[in-house]
Amino acid sequence: MTASAQSPRTAHVIHSDAEAIAVGHKLAAHFAIEASLRDRE
Repeated sequence: MTASAQSPRTAHVIHSDAEAIAVGHKLAAHFAIEASLRDRE
């Protein structure tokens, strides 16, 4: 893939403690699913 094939992505900026906690919970759930799939291999 060439650099011109994709547009640059910007990082999301977390603006509050509550948002940080919500993002953390969402990521933890995502990682747990991936971990269980990986552990089955």
